[in-house]
Amino acid sequence: MIANTPKRAGLAAVTALIAACGTINPEPLTDAELMSLAQGRLNAVVSPDQEPVTNSIGLYEAMARALHYNLDRQVELRQEAVRNRELRLAEYDMLPDLVANLDYSNRSNDPGSRSVTVATGATSALATRSTGRESFDGDLTLTWDVLDFGMTYYQARQRSNDVLIALEQRRAATNRIIEDTRTAYWRVVSAQRLLNEVRSLQAQGRRALEQSSGILANSDGDPREQLEFQRDILRNDQALEQLARDLDVAKRQLAALMNLPIGQEFQVVMPQRGRHRSDLNMSRHDMILTAMINRPELREVTYRQRNNELERPIATLESIPGLSLFVSRNFDDNDLLLNGDWVTTGSRVSWNLMRVLRLPERQRTIEAGGELLDARALALTQAIATQVIVARARYASLHREFHTASRFLNVQRQLTNQIAREFQSGTATEQELLNERFNLLVAELRSDIAFADMQNAFANLYASMGLDSYDGRLTGDESLQQTTQILQQWWQERGDHSIR
Repeated sequence: MIANTPKRAGLAAVTALIAACGTINPEPLTDAELMSLAQGRLNAVVSPDQEPVTNSIGLYEAMARALHYNLDRQVELRQEAVRNRELRLAEYDMLPDLVANLDYSNRSNDPGSRSVTVATGATSALATRSTGRESFDGDLTLTWDVLDFGMTYYQARQRSNDVLIALEQRRAATNRIIEDTRTAYWRVVSAQRLLNEVRSLQAQGRRALEQSSGILANSDGDPREQLEFQRDILRNDQALEQLARDLDVAKRQLAALMNLPIGQEFQVVMPQRGRHRSDLNMSRHDMILTAMINRPELREVTYRQRNNELERPIATLESIPGLSLFVSRNFDDNDLLLNGDWVTTGSRVSWNLMRVLRLPERQRTIEAGGELLDARALALTQAIATQVIVARARYASLHREFHTASRFLNVQRQLTNQIAREFQSGTATEQELLNERFNLLVAELRSDIAFADMQNAFANLYASMGLDSYDGRLTGDESLQQTTQILQQWWQERGDHSIR
């Protein structure tokens, strides 16, 4: 018992060492690592080859910058690239396996053995060996599993459909980004046009407020009239602050869509008011039919239906016997062998009977998946047709709202000019002039917002039909200027005459 103690101690020590080596504890990121990651990612947001902003940005340049630099679109492009790599990898899976093996061993004594006579049970007197203490052998084996080839063929076809699904997801994301870019651009136009006027009107309101407070403190006027005057100024100031905030947010949104450096200031091209027109050249029926053909969601569900149907032959192949064919070239350095190198050929048949038992259930699962995708396709068809109808009606409504807002703005501008003349002649009060200037500013803003919403509806209508928001001839190798020119021509051919 005492003699076994060192062995037990040694065994315990080895066991403890193995247990210690196999223990893995969570390692949270340190503050230094987090700081390094944060700085690295912030620096990598804008790539070094991104073209800097040197002039005011026009609508089509904003759209071109979104196509070139938007990070969400870059994610979709990388996703599509991954699916393409997976397809190439699946093609390799169809090839036979070619495996090389090398074995080396060395023992401390001879591997001798004796033999026993079966009839008498007598043991041979001398031990013999057929290998040496040291051995070195290897083989190169080519194996082709017919069943695996069939399964990987259908799986590769599924991966090819996954590539097309990623393409449709990228199309949908790009259309959404362009739609958001157009909306944000026109809101930034409004911000750039009106923010200075907002600040000027706020400053004038604060001066009038101070004067009214002084009048009220000195009891020089009607207290009720002065308090109502202050209330109107403060109410207008609250509305102006909200307008200024919303307009400033639109500029930050546009900067993010174009992936400009964080915090960079920029200006947009200022188009003239009253010269905007976007036309529709398709009937409602043609729009719905176009959507049924081109919408990414419908194409995606169709590719998923393809993949589901490909599960049927895969399930069948899994349930039948598999046949493997192999050929190998072998060698062995054992000098006691008559032939130290040789070629082996053969075949092997295997059959997993449990897969046969589950085949009916697997087929029912595939059938249920197909029914689900069919139902989803019908639901999408109804939803997309409704989206086209709603988008068309929304565009027509916003088109009318924009022209009504423009007419209202024209009337308000004339009224403000009239009150300004009356104020100069002493027949109108400063409160009346401030209120009308505020009303004019709100009318200008509503006109710009109505136009931005109309442009958003115009882009949304094409997106609802699944038509790309960019020219399909774009390869991605064009310069920013070339993309801008192509987009302008592309959208103007569609009837967008918002910028000349």
